[in-house]
Amino acid sequence: MRNKCFIYLLLLLASFSNIALSNDLTGFGRVGLLSHYIFRGVDYNDKSPVVQADYVLASDSGWWMGAFASNWTFADKSEIEVDLFAGYDFTVAEDITLTPAVIRYLFPDVGGHTTEWSLALKIKDWTLKHHYDQHLKSNYSEVNFSYEINSLTHLLLHYGVYSNDNISGQHDYEVKATYQLKENTQLFAAFSSSDLDDNVIFAGAYLSF
Repeated sequence: MRNKCFIYLLLLLASFSNIALSNDLTGFGRVGLLSHYIFRGVDYNDKSPVVQADYVLASDSGWWMGAFASNWTFADKSEIEVDLFAGYDFTVAEDITLTPAVIRYLFPDVGGHTTEWSLALKIKDWTLKHHYDQHLKSNYSEVNFSYEINSLTHLLLHYGVYSNDNISGQHDYEVKATYQLKENTQLFAAFSSSDLDDNVIFAGAYLSF
């Protein structure tokens, strides 16, 4: 399964290079140490610290693609998650962007994978987004708001709703504050609450490159 992850990544890179062959590419990434792995209100590492990293390649035309990796815990065993994603930013008007995207979640150690499609509408500081997982037959809708307190500090608000054939209206909330300590160093603290997990306060730091 690990070999398949590399094959998926190579295929995605090859496809993107053909699309963006005549465009300038910009690459950026980050590595983070987080006290918890909270995803859509659920703790995926038994309230223990995780190391996460991601890298994105973006073209001037609006195409972008990337990869994400993190450790996590499954049945008291430490596992690895690798996600591959790609999308396109359509500029509809000034301060309005429409973004279709796809992400492939890969779990090499347990042999699992899912594919999720999404569509996001960003209007100034607001982002509305809907996700559909074709393997889990699930839907997730979210609303996000970003507020600039000052040039170094931002407040991020999130609300999401998850549903599938067996679950309807599973809610989660998150409030996050970020602080740009240095040009390549960002700190954050957050509060998360959901119908599945208790209230969680977590924090972390990212180094960008």
